[in-house]
Amino acid sequence: MTDGFYNELGRIADKDVASEVANLEKPARAREAELKRQIEIGLTPDQEKNIAIMELIKTKYPDAFEARIDDNGRQILVVDMILTAKNSVGLNGVLFITQEGILQLSSTKHANDQLIKFPTDVVFDTITRAKVVSKHSRNPGNWIPIRYDAVNKDFGTMQITVDGKMADVIGDDRQRDHLKEALTTQQDLGAERKKRVATSAAARSIKKVLDDL
Repeated sequence: MTDGFYNELGRIADKDVASEVANLEKPARAREAELKRQIEIGLTPDQEKNIAIMELIKTKYPDAFEARIDDNGRQILVVDMILTAKNSVGLNGVLFITQEGILQLSSTKHANDQLIKFPTDVVFDTITRAKVVSKHSRNPGNWIPIRYDAVNKDFGTMQITVDGKMADVIGDDRQRDHLKEALTTQQDLGAERKKRVATSAAARSIKKVLDDL
C-alpha cells in the first residue's frame, strides 16, 4: 500500500522530487560527517581561531554573507566586499571565510558578481596553494594568479584567471578593521533586503501574485 508520495518499496515515487531531496540531503550528510570528524580528530589551533571568527560572524552579522558547504562538508561564508574610500586599499573583492583561513579574491579584473560564482569545490585547494606560495614568498601578502573553469551561457566552459591571497585578519589590525566595515555594510544591506522582501510579500495576496504571473 502506498500513500502517493512513496512507492511500494518505501521510496519517493516522483523521480524529480526524489532528486531534489537527494540534492538537499547530500550537503547535510557531508556537514554532519565533517562535524563528527572535528570532534573525533580535533582541530588545529589555527582552525579553532578561524571557526571562532566564523561563529561570531554568523551570530553578529547573520545577513552579511552567503553560507555554502563544499563536498567534504566544510562550511564557507562568502562575503561580497563593497569598496569605499576607507577600505579601497585594504580588503576588496570577495572573501571566502573558512576553517582554513580567509581567501580574498581581488575585484580589479572581474566584477564582484563574477567572483561570487567562484567554484565552491576549489576554494580549499586554492587556500592550500595560496598558503604554500605565501610561506615561500618574500612578500607573503602578495597577490597570486588563480585559474579556474567557469561556465558561460554563451561561450561554454572558459578558464578564468583572478588575483587572490590569504587575508590576515588575525595578525593585521587594518585588515581586521576593513573586514568589520564590510560586514557591517553587508549586514545593513542584507537586513534591508530581507525587510523589503517580507514587506512586499505581506502586501500582496497569493491570488494577486498568481494573477501577475
